[in-house]
Amino acid sequence: MYLLFVKLKGEFTKVLQQAISEIRPERILIEPTGIGKLSEVLQIVKQPCFHDVISLDHVITVVDVHHAHSFLVNFGEFYKDQIAYTQTIICNKTQDVSPQEIEEVVKMIRRYNASSKIVTTPWNQLSIQQILAKDPLYENQSASEPASNIRKRFSSGAKQLQVLNHVKRHSGADIFQNVSWKGSRVFSVSILKKMLDHISTGQYGQIVRAKGLVAGEKSWFHFEYVNGRWEYKSAKPHTIGQAVFIGQNLLSEQLLKTLEGHNADSG
Repeated sequence: MYLLFVKLKGEFTKVLQQAISEIRPERILIEPTGIGKLSEVLQIVKQPCFHDVISLDHVITVVDVHHAHSFLVNFGEFYKDQIAYTQTIICNKTQDVSPQEIEEVVKMIRRYNASSKIVTTPWNQLSIQQILAKDPLYENQSASEPASNIRKRFSSGAKQLQVLNHVKRHSGADIFQNVSWKGSRVFSVSILKKMLDHISTGQYGQIVRAKGLVAGEKSWFHFEYVNGRWEYKSAKPHTIGQAVFIGQNLLSEQLLKTLEGHNADSG
């Protein structure tokens, strides 16, 4: 069995057709970037050119229980899209919050998706079987439509057109910015921590997701930043350091200068 990982960038239809023709994988795992809309991914794979080629299996969305409500406010229709069009929703970091807080997040999810399976089991107790188990409520529903109750959809027909037009005008590219960096700078542990702390305080804008691989004084580091929390660990050497930052109102020039070590507070 071949697993093909495809990034949702550029001419995705063409890339997908080429991969199917040349590699002929049994399964394709599509992981959109932080600015990929789930409804747009589904529209691509449901095109007529893929009708006899691709059978959609699992559609999964991960919801951070710590930031679900703030994301709903800040990212509006884009965030609702991720929830409305999925089959399975995995609530992560549930081990860090109370049952009442989890219940509030589930209630919020149900406002936009009445029938998807919601998994709230903590990561360390979660099995792949729990994630992939089919939900009979969803089996007869089209994956190109929101996974809300079939009898309800979003709302009345007129309201639905209004909502879909609103989503169309606010694509992921309009909501999020993406700043990428490549370089050969060597980071000390203290400088790396300082940079990640500054990201947490909003010094470079509202960064919601970041990850990178950078050279250290003794070894390479892989760092991850998600919604105010960050971690880093040792990694195998790479040819060049690289990082990507996703968010809103990003101070791109200041962020890139810090990564290059040109700011006074960047070491």
